[in-house]
Amino acid sequence: MTCLDPPTRENVEALVARVRHMPDEARLFTVSQTAAEAEFRIDPELQERLRQAGLPCQQHGDGWRFDGTDLLNAALHLDVGSRQRQVLAWWGRELERPYGAVHSYRMDYRVGCPSPGHRSPCEFSLLRPAAKRIRIRRAEPEEAVLHSEVFTLNRTWPELPPSLEETLDSLSSVQFLRLPDPLRWDTEFIRRRQVGDCSGFSRLLVQEGRARGLTARVSYGRSLTPPFSGAHYWAEFLVDGVWVPVDPILIEALTDWGVLDGRRWDRTVSMGAILGRLANRFRPVALHNGRPLPVSLPTYHAAH
Repeated sequence: MTCLDPPTRENVEALVARVRHMPDEARLFTVSQTAAEAEFRIDPELQERLRQAGLPCQQHGDGWRFDGTDLLNAALHLDVGSRQRQVLAWWGRELERPYGAVHSYRMDYRVGCPSPGHRSPCEFSLLRPAAKRIRIRRAEPEEAVLHSEVFTLNRTWPELPPSLEETLDSLSSVQFLRLPDPLRWDTEFIRRRQVGDCSGFSRLLVQEGRARGLTARVSYGRSLTPPFSGAHYWAEFLVDGVWVPVDPILIEALTDWGVLDGRRWDRTVSMGAILGRLANRFRPVALHNGRPLPVSLPTYHAAH
């Protein structure tokens, strides 16, 4: 199925059955039919097909209202040509490129004052990989690149030991599904319902690995896919002295969707070639006078 093909009835029904694992009390019915088409490229006909298949929604005066996480899952799983699905195509493109043994990316921190007009200079604090936050004072309120980081990443990784492969196999039945807070971090919910996304699944994978005596950690950082990067979570295991990024649930989703070639990619292959680690948990990338603020992180290929 390409992005120009309408989703089949089987695909729609399978997606709805999967999202029904999420309890209704976790849903927020805030997305109008107009917004569903504009933000997720889910047209009125597909909206009706989803509703008839059992997708939870609520009737309002101006039509039906949907949950944003449900629509995000529809945009990802049904390949409707959405921005969300197109972003993953950038992942596939970058992972498949024939670079050398290592490849470098530069990520710029582009921020500006969120409330211009205050008298004192702005105090910015920026999250950096494996280092203390960098602090910058700046009087000008305009958005500008305040800092840049270069990530030099391996393109190949040590072979996973049998004990780690067994750990991955033990969770192979968990299927990719975006979940809202706080369910996305609920490892018992993920294990019980067999659905989860990269955030909670990385935590569950680390828990399972540690229970088997493996050295593991959760990582939070960016997927480096020029010209941009995206926030991401994954697990890392210490193999032959190297921290190896592991993200089996996303790899299996990407191969199922045709973004990655399933003949070359499986749950044991590392996606670490594009993963820039920033911390062991979520932390705001940028602070302004001690408060989180939006940050643009344009990303480029860099010389080694």
